[in-house]
Amino acid sequence: MAHATVAFALAARAHGRDGRPLKSPETLERMRSAAGSFAGERPGLVAGPTQVVDAGTVVMLLASPEAVLPAARTVAHAAHPASTTFSAAMSGLERSESPDQQLDPAILVAERAASEAADRIGEADFREARFIVAGPPPGDLLGVLLGLILETYDAMTDRQRQIVELVRESDTQQKVATHLGVSRQAVNQSLLAAGWPYLERAEAVAVRELSAMWRAGFDGYAGG
Repeated sequence: MAHATVAFALAARAHGRDGRPLKSPETLERMRSAAGSFAGERPGLVAGPTQVVDAGTVVMLLASPEAVLPAARTVAHAAHPASTTFSAAMSGLERSESPDQQLDPAILVAERAASEAADRIGEADFREARFIVAGPPPGDLLGVLLGLILETYDAMTDRQRQIVELVRESDTQQKVATHLGVSRQAVNQSLLAAGWPYLERAEAVAVRELSAMWRAGFDGYAGG
């Protein structure tokens, strides 16, 4: 059976009003801290330590494409009110490759993925592309969809975001309503105002397509 080592990286960069990278130590620390907290709370979705590159870009190594959206939401929320841009990239090691025996293949592909994600984000204008997916089609369309999802979260009030996150983790809206001490109708109205019915479907499509790219990439590297 063919085996391959594949890594997936998510890079995030904060921007100022002029579009230039925001190198505020406070903002960068919030992003780094949020990425670290995400890794601590959901260790199964993270494959390595958070990195800070180019004095203003945070890079996370992810264990699964399902981690892309929750990780991006977490970091974007931490960076607010600064604008953020994201890029996702995958790298792998083909069977035909013979890496330096002194270097662990997992480390090699992680470095490649992190470098690719950081390079792509360095080329981006956040006013034109909120999210970049490095890879073959439908990478461009998937990037647009992921960007729109993040924009939807940006537009939510803190209360709407709280309710969306609670509903995501709960079996029913009634449980959320009971937890918050409000009516189920109030919860439903907040979800509608936040665009949750559409957002939920968009997220499902995004995760499905990211997973398909992940599988295709793994199969490609394994058969190299």
